[in-house]
Amino acid sequence: MYSAVEKKAENIVTVFSKTDEASTVPELLSVLWDMVLAQKEKGEFSVAFPNMEKKLNEEIFMSRLTAHLDTCKDVCEEFGITKMMIPYGAGGKIRGFTIKCLTEGNPMSNEYEFEYDPLWDDFEEIVLPPDEDDEDYGEVSAPHHVPDSDEELITVSKRWVSKMMSDLGVCPFTVKDDRAGLPLGKVFYTTDRASTVEEIYARYWKEVVRVERADEIELSTTLLLTPEFALNNVELFENFGNTLTQPLEPLGLENLLQLVFFHPDWAFRDGAARMGEGNAANFARRSPWPMINILRTKQVRAAQRGIPTGLVYQQNEKTLGKIGEKKPRENAPHPQLG
Repeated sequence: MYSAVEKKAENIVTVFSKTDEASTVPELLSVLWDMVLAQKEKGEFSVAFPNMEKKLNEEIFMSRLTAHLDTCKDVCEEFGITKMMIPYGAGGKIRGFTIKCLTEGNPMSNEYEFEYDPLWDDFEEIVLPPDEDDEDYGEVSAPHHVPDSDEELITVSKRWVSKMMSDLGVCPFTVKDDRAGLPLGKVFYTTDRASTVEEIYARYWKEVVRVERADEIELSTTLLLTPEFALNNVELFENFGNTLTQPLEPLGLENLLQLVFFHPDWAFRDGAARMGEGNAANFARRSPWPMINILRTKQVRAAQRGIPTGLVYQQNEKTLGKIGEKKPRENAPHPQLG
């Protein structure tokens, strides 16, 4: 509950403050992104984290945390542009964070009107043909279809996991669509239809907290389906994913989780020659819609024990390259992939 409320109608400024019991880094980040989403009107509010004060006052940790948030701003629509987050405290001690919103209402709405400009308004857009040197030339996908039913989303995703990850052996650690890991545990599927980066950050950290708190037998790995987020923009999805993988080690999360990202238009960018007709190896990471796979580091390391580094990746190239592009499309139970 909010412990203080102050409103100044003449400036439309609202100030809230409260205390949160977050005690781990994922819990802290989950609350921070909830703060970003919660502040919708011009004003600010602060949240104190008494259980995290020791961590927040470690210079190295704070430097890494703020660096991570700064990286996130590069892909966000509001955070870092109309919403700012700064540490606050007293007596030289950091107690928590303050979120400030600089605009009223929806900061992304088209609230500006410009006078007629013949150099701009009469300009006829020129559509250039695709660059034949582009590595993705010839693989431009039509807009992808998203079912209205979350149940259908999960059902199709399970079929895809079963066909691609298990039956074709793309992921040797997946036994079937609902069992994976060592020791063998349940695969958890969940859906979020949010479309903004800020909303997906908030949901992602909630799912990390779920993994952190759950027993590994009851929840071995999570597949977070984000069908409305970056569905037709694989570059945004890839950049978003990089902002989540980069801070794992700096924030001390590398021993908790590892991440794998899937997208309908995924293309490897390592420069290696792809094997098979139509770059079939790319289908190892092409799912019916965007997905974030949250894995437990402990289980990944146990499963990889004794397997030479890079062997799974190389084997997937050979497997998918041999069967060609047609087979992966047949095994991808989705109208846009078949």
